[in-house]
Amino acid sequence: MAPLDDNTRTQIDTLVHGHPVVLFMKGTRAAPQCGFSAQVVGILDELLDSYVTVNVLADDALRENIKTYADWPTIPQLYVGGAFVGGSDIVAQMHQSGELSSTLQAAGVEVLAPPETPTVTFTVRAQDAVMASRASDEPETLRMTISRDLDHGLAFEPPAEGDFVLDIGPFQLLIDRQSARRAQGVTVDFVTTDERQGFKIDNPAEKPPAQSEPIVSTDEIPAPSIDVTAEARAQFVQALAEEDGDGPFGIRVKARRMGATRAEYELDVVDAQDKPAGAFVLDKDGFSLWVDRFSALVIDGATIDFVNTEFGAGFKFVNDKLKAGWTDPRAEQFEKLLDEEINPGIAAHGGTVQLLDLRGDTAYVLMGGGCQGCGMAGVTLEQGIKERVAQVLPSITRLVDTTDHAAGTNPYYGSV
Repeated sequence: MAPLDDNTRTQIDTLVHGHPVVLFMKGTRAAPQCGFSAQVVGILDELLDSYVTVNVLADDALRENIKTYADWPTIPQLYVGGAFVGGSDIVAQMHQSGELSSTLQAAGVEVLAPPETPTVTFTVRAQDAVMASRASDEPETLRMTISRDLDHGLAFEPPAEGDFVLDIGPFQLLIDRQSARRAQGVTVDFVTTDERQGFKIDNPAEKPPAQSEPIVSTDEIPAPSIDVTAEARAQFVQALAEEDGDGPFGIRVKARRMGATRAEYELDVVDAQDKPAGAFVLDKDGFSLWVDRFSALVIDGATIDFVNTEFGAGFKFVNDKLKAGWTDPRAEQFEKLLDEEINPGIAAHGGTVQLLDLRGDTAYVLMGGGCQGCGMAGVTLEQGIKERVAQVLPSITRLVDTTDHAAGTNPYYGSV
């Protein structure tokens, strides 16, 4: 390892001597980027309310220089009271023996008392929802996590060493030792509103109590503008004239964005009883287009045409907004976050999340695979994905789940 220059040594000295506890790690306390760093963060979170972390991945020079400084070849590295303690293996051994707590206290650092088994209540509705949402190949134990910011998560996971295990009616609830400090008195319910259903979590540690509320009302989506060419209009009028029955009939238009430049469209002649609830009704000189509110996000500004080509005839959608791709640079960052972190994480449960649209402070997403129809989807979105999005893109403060959970493989939600 190359020797340190005076400026670099001074920089690191300032860090390790300027704070009681400093952890040089890969990633951050909220989002460790390697298992060893995550292990040490978990140990420190169990013992301390606060400490300083330094992300070496953000500075290649520091990543190498800290190894020289401590004469220690790996990351993470823990410093207490200005002294090097060790890496992940040593920290884990010291924690198991009780030596780490003693070292912290000797440096004047206040160590938290061991957590006690918390009391957590699930209503009968919540118990039923949990059991209905579990896939046959998932563990039979449900884990509750509560972050320092009091964001709550629920997921079917196997037990881990140190977990508190609570008997909750038809299942067992797992709570890690860090979350247990924030779990006392938590009540979990399953509620239904006009828009959707989901888990509602009340935590006395929060003011006001925590809850998983509907993320945003679909009433906030504006009516779309759609042009129809004369050729397309003639086809629509003819199709409606051929319908039997009293009607009234309309043209149902469905659109789903499939990334930056693609969308899928559907056109159907339907009776009024099949008109989507809350759909926009666009009068088009003799017939109506019925557009559900989430399709409106994608199709706004488009033109519907009817063309004849050498391969056949059919409707064609011209959507200049999609041709331009994402105009908001945050959308590309959001998709990168989905591709590199979120989707790989939920792929184990067969789930996917896709960005549908981005407007102002609101991202509209589509959940698929194992997430569609899952009773835990609202918690995953609101209290898992939203937390990570807020870290990477703090200007996005609301997420809208556009998924039809009633159509999933394990439907528990009612139709939206």
